[in-house]
Amino acid sequence: VTSIGYGVFFGCSRLTSIVIPTSCEASIATGVLAGCSGLTSITIPSSVTSIDNAAFYGCSGLTSINIPNGIKKLECGTFSRCTSLSSITIPEGLDSFTNKLKYFGLNGEYSEYSPGAFDGCSSLTSINIPSSVKFIGQNTFKHSGLISINIPNSVTMIENGAFSGCTNLTSINILNGVTSLGSNNFCSNPYFSSQDKGVFEGCTSLTSINIPSSVKFIGRNSFNGCTGLTSVTIPSSVTTISNGSFSGCTSLNSITIPTGVDSLGDNYYDKGVFEDCTNLTSINIQNGIRFIGKNIFKNCSRLSSVTIPGSVTSIGDGAFAGCSGLTSITIPSSVTSIGKYAFSGCSGLTSIT
Repeated sequence: VTSIGYGVFFGCSRLTSIVIPTSCEASIATGVLAGCSGLTSITIPSSVTSIDNAAFYGCSGLTSINIPNGIKKLECGTFSRCTSLSSITIPEGLDSFTNKLKYFGLNGEYSEYSPGAFDGCSSLTSINIPSSVKFIGQNTFKHSGLISINIPNSVTMIENGAFSGCTNLTSINILNGVTSLGSNNFCSNPYFSSQDKGVFEGCTSLTSINIPSSVKFIGRNSFNGCTGLTSVTIPSSVTTISNGSFSGCTSLNSITIPTGVDSLGDNYYDKGVFEDCTNLTSINIQNGIRFIGKNIFKNCSRLSSVTIPGSVTSIGDGAFAGCSGLTSITIPSSVTSIGKYAFSGCSGLTSIT
């Protein structure tokens, strides 16, 4: 046998062991052992060069696995929902944890939502990412049990949802090299769009994070719902902070926006950059910002003061709506437009210039 095809043992839930021969030189195809919940261990021979979509999806009894050196890429859903998987060896030479933009499921159905390689691996508490990895794709470790993670400086891109829902994640070390935390390219299909998440969205145990000076772009919803995050330092290299990036970070009390940032959100997506940051008391926006986006400080009820720099030309819809602690504000002469409901519900506002 030189190859094992699409879904060959799919759903064989009582299968406890399988030996893949060294003559198998090509790939382990899509869904080969998906749903084999009785499988506790497997040896992948070094002759295998690729593992395709969802090959071990839902193998809930699988506790450990060694990935051979010949594997360069892990596709979407490879080990997704392997809920007992606690140990995995990733070889040096692996290039990326990636997902196809268009995912074809086990029954041939089309989906724009792709499960990540370790999506739902709730017993996986640690993993070593080798220095050969350049790309961590969409949803790679979503809802996994990771406690801490080190991102090597070889990684340049961390995609949407890569660590979303990792509620046990307390620390993450991102080395200089990453240029982008997520993107604004979310699923266009309404049926699957609710499953799209920011890079660290919902990581409720994360208290602090070091964003390296190589990062230029913070994508939509990157830290949305990180309720334990108390502080964050945004480096001067960052030029764009997208909508929802820090929304719902209810423990965040202060933040400084550096001069390199050109815009804070946009006027299209509803979730504001700092929306519902109910503990945010002060924010320092450096000169250089041109646009203050939609709902950016919406419902930041403890925000008592904010200085809008003279570089700002536009204040978006609902920018300060519900900021009941705001008592006064000065709008610089550079501003040419103020959006709908920009100061709606600012019940403590006594003066405005």
